Amino acid sequence: MQCKAQYKLAIKQNRTANDSYIFNDLHDYLMTKDYSSFWETWKAKFTTHDTVSGIVDGASDPTVVANKFANVYLNQHVLIILLHKAVIFLMSF
Repeated sequence: MQCKAQYKLAIKQNRTANDSYIFNDLHDYLMTKDYSSFWETWKAKFTTHDTVSGIVDGASDPTVVANKFANVYLNQHVLIILLHKAVIFLMSF
């Protein structure tokens, strides 16, 4: 039980040291007016890095996924062309 408490304390101390290091860097960047480094560090620390699922419509192979996207957009393009032709046809009366 004591090992678990020591482990949790070490994790907490490491996290606190890391946060202190980050905040010191942010402070230094602001003091030297290095705004690009400030925002780069800020974003790296405080924004979430969502992972994107590699599965689209049940497929994970990149070629299959690309083909599925192509088919969706092709079908929409064909539908738009057909609607456009129908409007032109109806306007001819």
